[in-house]
Amino acid sequence: MFFIVVYQNALLVLITLPAAVAAAAGAPLTPWDAVWAVLFLGALAGETVADQQQWEFHRAKARAGGALAPGFVTTGLWRFSRHPNFFFEQMQWWLVYAFGATAAVAGGAGWWGGVLNPSLVGAALLTVLFIGSTIFTESISAGKYPAYAQYRGQTSMLLPLPPRARRDASVTR
Repeated sequence: MFFIVVYQNALLVLITLPAAVAAAAGAPLTPWDAVWAVLFLGALAGETVADQQQWEFHRAKARAGGALAPGFVTTGLWRFSRHPNFFFEQMQWWLVYAFGATAAVAGGAGWWGGVLNPSLVGAALLTVLFIGSTIFTESISAGKYPAYAQYRGQTSMLLPLPPRARRDASVTR
């Protein structure tokens, strides 16, 4: 009850706080806002592609009778990250924070006042929530699919990176 009612609702307020910070600053748009917007659209596209790839894998798995080796998606963006959808969603919320921070700086709060504005808390707490969720999700996958240990050893957890060479599956990052 605490997690759903209190934590998640407080988190929703905190992750949207950058909009209030930007509005209160009353600053004009800057070139950084264009950079953040382009990166945000890229992150939105990345999350959409990752979610679609996962959806297609699960549809194929269902058509195959519920079993499709190795049991989880490992192609497309999932070749570079075990959770590319989580990475791109996190990136979007950090970019929302960047909009607010840029507006605060442009509005005269100074560099430290802009960067360390209260809206930082929302993005940070959401990241903590996602990391906890990711660790939990991975414990389920590792228990369900023997091949997941090797996938962990070769593929970055969040940050999309080139796959590592095959090595001992007990080594993860």
